[in-house]
Formats: sequence, C-alpha cells, structure tokens
Amino acid sequence: MSQQNYNWKRFWCPRSGNISLRDGGYLDDPNTEWGKACNPDLVSLEEFTDFPCLILLGEPGIGKTNELEKLKKYTEKTICESNKVLILNLRSFTNLREDLFKDETFINWLKGSHHLYLFLDSLDEGLLSIKNLAIGLVDEFKKPQYQSHINRLHLRLTCRTFVFPAILEDGLKAFWGEDNFAL
Repeated sequence: MSQQNYNWKRFWCPRSGNISLRDGGYLDDPNTEWGKACNPDLVSLEEFTDFPCLILLGEPGIGKTNELEKLKKYTEKTICESNKVLILNLRSFTNLREDLFKDETFINWLKGSHHLYLFLDSLDEGLLSIKNLAIGLVDEFKKPQYQSHINRLHLRLTCRTFVFPAILEDGLKAFWGEDNFAL
C-alpha cells in the first residue's frame, strides 16, 4: 500500500485551546476573517517558531513527522548561518546518552556560543525501547553543564497526545519557563 502525502495547510491548537467544526465537521479557514472568529486558537506552525520549547502532539498518522520536517526546513532558511540544526528520530534510539548527548552536533553546541535547534521526532515510539526516556531527558537537562546553555537550545518534539508524559511536560516547563513553552 502506497502512502499518500497531502500538502495541506495544517493548523495547530494549543492544548488549552478550542477547535470549532461548526460547518458539518469542517474547519473554517483560520486565515479568513470568519474562520479566525470561529477558531481564534488555531495557528500555523510558523507562528509557533519563536517558542524555545515547542511540543507537537497529535494522533497517529495526522502528519506530525511531516510538520516537523517542514518546520526544520523553515528553521534552516530563517536562522543565522552560525546556528545549527539537529534532527533525531527517537524511535531508533537505544541509549539516550549515546544517541543524543554524545552526538557531535550536540557536543559542539555545548562547547560553542551558537544556538542549536533540536528536533526530536516520535517520543512515543522512543518510549517503547527506552522506558526511562522522558525522565532521562529531564534528568540530563537538569545537569549544570546544560542549564547554563539552555537559553541557546530550541527544542521541537513530537509525540502522540495520549502518551506524552506529564513528568516531561513539567520538566521542560521548569527549564524554559511557562512563557517559552508551547504545547
């Protein structure tokens, strides 16, 4: 079976927001005046790019990975040349320290003064092979060597809504602050 890939304009809603499907289950285009009035909480992914910590939640197959890839490309076009991008798929992780924290791009960021845009896809699938993945991320980022550089780290993470661990949400909010965190 071939996989269909639709190049639809997607809109995202903060977890605390609301979505109105008043027109027989269809979404009014939030780019129109009427659509914005019906769905003021919906935004395009590009409108979230200023958040240092961005979590994309959604159900299986809705296009989280495609959106993350689009965001990566958008980021690469808009960031200054000295900043770096690192994209990793957590479903293939076997060891958090080896796969992320010893990655050459990550180590160079830690030693440097540039910003790193870290894209972590498929947290839900990574949790299947590394049971302590969420707490491992929190515990690792708590370490002093990362805390003094957190203002130069921009995290983008995808996960299925139901699987996203509260401990990770709380930890990431503590690192970046409530105002710098979008979910």
